[in-house]
Amino acid sequence: MIEAPFQSIVSRWQTFLSKVQARFHEIQQEADAGYDELMNIELIDPAVLAGAGGAFKSRVKGLQDKISEAWSKIETEMDQQIQETDDSDVCNAMYPVRDSERNRGLDSIRQMEQAADRLQMEKEAKASKMLYEIAQRDMQSLRTCHHCSAPLRIETPYKTSSVPCDHCKAVNTVHPGMATALYYQGGALHFLAQEAAWTQKEALEQVKQWYNAWRHPLESDLSLYQQAVQAYFDAYTIAMRHLHPDWTDETQQRECAARMTLWRNETASQGAEQRAHISQVLDLARTANLHDVKTWALAYRKQPDSFMEDVLEAAYEHQLVDRLPLLLEAAYQISGSSDEKTDWIQEKQDDLKRYIRTNSE
Repeated sequence: MIEAPFQSIVSRWQTFLSKVQARFHEIQQEADAGYDELMNIELIDPAVLAGAGGAFKSRVKGLQDKISEAWSKIETEMDQQIQETDDSDVCNAMYPVRDSERNRGLDSIRQMEQAADRLQMEKEAKASKMLYEIAQRDMQSLRTCHHCSAPLRIETPYKTSSVPCDHCKAVNTVHPGMATALYYQGGALHFLAQEAAWTQKEALEQVKQWYNAWRHPLESDLSLYQQAVQAYFDAYTIAMRHLHPDWTDETQQRECAARMTLWRNETASQGAEQRAHISQVLDLARTANLHDVKTWALAYRKQPDSFMEDVLEAAYEHQLVDRLPLLLEAAYQISGSSDEKTDWIQEKQDDLKRYIRTNSE
C-alpha cells in the first residue's frame, strides 16, 4: 500500500500534465488555422511558412521544457518520500510508480513532438501541392526566342537550360519561373516525399525511442533499429524518385545508400564495442557455461568487475531472467568480494530491481 503523501505527489503531477496537454491542443488548433491563413496570403516566399513553423515549434518546446522542469521537482519529492519510508515492501512498491510517472511525462513530451511534426509536415505538403499548381501554369506559359520572338520548345522547363530556337537557331538561356524553381529546388519535394513516407517515419521514431531507452542496447536491438531506418530511407527516396524528373533508379539507390552510411557512422558506431561485448557475454550465458563467461570477461575487458555490472544490468532490463543466476555467480567470482555469496547476490538483485527498469515498463 503506497502512503498518502506519495500518492498526493502522483496526483499533483498527473493534474499538471493534463493542464499542459490541454494547452498544447489549444496551440495546435491555433497553428492549424494560422498555417492555412498564411498559405492563402503567400506561397512563393518560403520564409513565411518557415517562420510560422519555427514559432509553433518554439511554443511547443516551451511546454515540453515545463514538463521536464516540473518532473525534476516532482522526482525529488518522490525520492525523499521513498528515503523516509521504513517499510521495505512499501518502499519497493514506490519505485515502479515513480518510474511509471516519469514515463508518463516522457510520453507527453514525445506525443507533443510527434503531433507538432505531423501538423508541420501536413501543412508544408499542402503548401507544396498548391505551389505545384502555380508551377504547372508557369511551365506551360509561352516562352519566345530573345532574337526572333519565335516560340521555344522547352523540354526541361523545371530547370535552367540552353534552348536553341527552331526558327533562327539562336541559343536561349531559359530560367524556370519563381514558383517552378521554388518547387523543384526548394523544400517542396522534401515535404511531399516525407508525407509519402510518413508511416515509415513514425515507425522509425517509435523504434528510435525504444532503442534509446535501453541502458545497454544489444546487437539484436541495433538490428531492429537499422531495419526501421532502412524502411524509411527506402520509402523516402522512392517517393523522391517519382517526384523529381531528374532522379533515376540509380539516383534513388545511391541516395538511400548514402543516407544509410551516414546513419551507421553517426548512430550505429556509438558504443559499438561495449554493445558487441555485452551481446557476446549474454550469448555465452545462454549456453550456461560459467567458465566461458568468466574467461571472456577476464580476457577482453580491462575492468572485468565493472563490465560484469553492465552485463547484469543489460540482462535484467532485457528480462533475460534465465541467464541471471549464472551471470550473478560469474560477477561474484570476478569481483573477489569477501562478502557471503548469498548476501552479495541478493544485494545485486535488489539493486537491479530498484534502479534498472525493463524496456517493457
